[in-house]
Amino acid sequence: MNELHTFLATVWFVLLGIIIALYVLLEGCDLGVNILSLLAYKPALRHQLREYSGRTGQANELWLVLAGGVLFGAFPTAYTLILHTLYIPLILLLGGLLMRRAGFASGSLLAAVAQGLILGGLMGSMSGGLTPFTLVVSLGVVSGYALLGASSLLNHPHGSIKTLAKRWAMAFAVGALATLVTVLLWIPAIHPYLSTRWQHPTTVVLLGGVWLAVLLVSIALLRSLRGHGRYSPLKWSLTLFLLTFTGLAASLYPDIIPGYLGLEQAAASSKTLIFMSFGVGLLLPLLLAYNGFQYLLFNKSSEQKN
Repeated sequence: MNELHTFLATVWFVLLGIIIALYVLLEGCDLGVNILSLLAYKPALRHQLREYSGRTGQANELWLVLAGGVLFGAFPTAYTLILHTLYIPLILLLGGLLMRRAGFASGSLLAAVAQGLILGGLMGSMSGGLTPFTLVVSLGVVSGYALLGASSLLNHPHGSIKTLAKRWAMAFAVGALATLVTVLLWIPAIHPYLSTRWQHPTTVVLLGGVWLAVLLVSIALLRSLRGHGRYSPLKWSLTLFLLTFTGLAASLYPDIIPGYLGLEQAAASSKTLIFMSFGVGLLLPLLLAYNGFQYLLFNKSSEQKN
C-alpha cells in the first residue's frame, strides 16, 4: 500500500509540474512582451508591443486555476502550509492577474514578481516576507519571462522592434542565466541536507545530465541571438525553461516543500488520488481544446488585420 501511495504521489507531483509548465509555455511570451512594453520609451512603441501580445491570457490562466485545484486535492497539507505562509505573494499574484485583465501592463510585472516570490519562498525558508533569496528568484523569473517575450518579438514584422528585441533578449538571457547559477549555488546553503542527497551516484547522473543540457542549450541560445545556429532564439528559450524547471524539480524531489514536507507526507490518501485521476483526466483534454480554439481565433484575427 505504501508503494502504491508513493507511486500515486509521484505521478501527481509530475502532473502538477506539467500543468505549471504548460502555463508558462502558453502565457510566458505574452507576459514577457507586456513587461517589455514598460521599457518602451515612446507611447507608439508601447502600443505596438501591447498590440502584438496575445489575447489568449484568459485561457492560459485557467492552467493556474487547475494547478491550484490539483495542489488542494492531491497535496492538501502543502496547500494549507503555502496558503498560510505565502499569502502575501499569492495576493500580489491575484492582483497582478486582475490588473492584466483590466489592460494594465504593469499587472504582468506584478504577476511575474509574485510568482518569483512564491517560488523563492517554496525553495527557501518558507518566509512570506522579502528576503535576499526570494528577491533573486523573482529577478530570475522576471528575466525569464522578458527573455521569452523578447524572443517572440524577433518575429515582429517591424525591423526597429526586432532590433530592440534582440538587445533585450541578449540582456535578459544573461540576467536569467546569472540568477539561475546564483540560485543553484544558494540552495545547498539554505538546505544543507540536499548536498548529501545530490552526491548519490544515481542523482549525480540524472541531475548532471539535466544541467549539462541546460548549459548546452544556453550556449545555443546565445549563439542564435548572435545570428548563428539553425533554430530560433524562441525555441531555445522555451527549451531552456523546460530543462531548468525539470532540473529544479528533480533537485528537490522527493520533497514538495524542501525542509518541510515530503511527497508522501503531503499527499492525500490513495483513494483520493485515484478518484481525482478521473476528474482531471476529463478536464485536461477540455482545457487543451479550449486553448487550441483560442489560439485559432487569435491567429485568424491577426491574419485578417495584417
